[in-house]
Amino acid sequence: DRPEKHPDYWDAVSLFLLQGKPEHARNLLHLHPDMDSDPFVSLDELLRKMPMYSGSPTQSIADFEFRWRHWQTEVKARIDEGDFAADSKLSAIAGMLSGSESAYSGEGSPQVLCETWYEWMVGKLLYTNPTVKYYDLSHYAQEAISKFGGLSSMTALDSVILATIEMDIPQVMNELCEILDNFWFPAHLMDLLHHADQLSQPNSS
Repeated sequence: DRPEKHPDYWDAVSLFLLQGKPEHARNLLHLHPDMDSDPFVSLDELLRKMPMYSGSPTQSIADFEFRWRHWQTEVKARIDEGDFAADSKLSAIAGMLSGSESAYSGEGSPQVLCETWYEWMVGKLLYTNPTVKYYDLSHYAQEAISKFGGLSSMTALDSVILATIEMDIPQVMNELCEILDNFWFPAHLMDLLHHADQLSQPNSS
């Protein structure tokens, strides 16, 4: 009857945002009895206006970056104006949306909500660098891994994902061959890469 009283309510809102699902977060916020108050209305408007990259031919990355920067400027302006100062939960969410590094470190960081380093990496990049270049992903992956116990705590799946991010196809194959019972998947993956002409790339030797 009172979903906002559930201990996971605000965590769910934050997780939806880290997953790039502002509409889901809005749906939860609309269940809150204070939804008609100014701070909630302000945050809801920001979430409604959050730019989304469609990948369609009519939307360029430059256009998306322009709209994203404009939107985050508005988020930061509302924070500075004190729109969310009276509510610590809304203030933390607005901080996430602003892409502020301080919102992703220290006490109250949404890092504790993520089960894996790559979940955290993707969620953080969405708000701090949404148009990150693929060749920079390795740096961010290493940064995220260090926050989740370092290389020593990585699982076999973690190693496969890291090698994939680093575009290290031989390492991906080695990891898959070591953890799988047979070579069926690595063989078919290699075949797909061959037909996609990816094995001739510099990082594929």
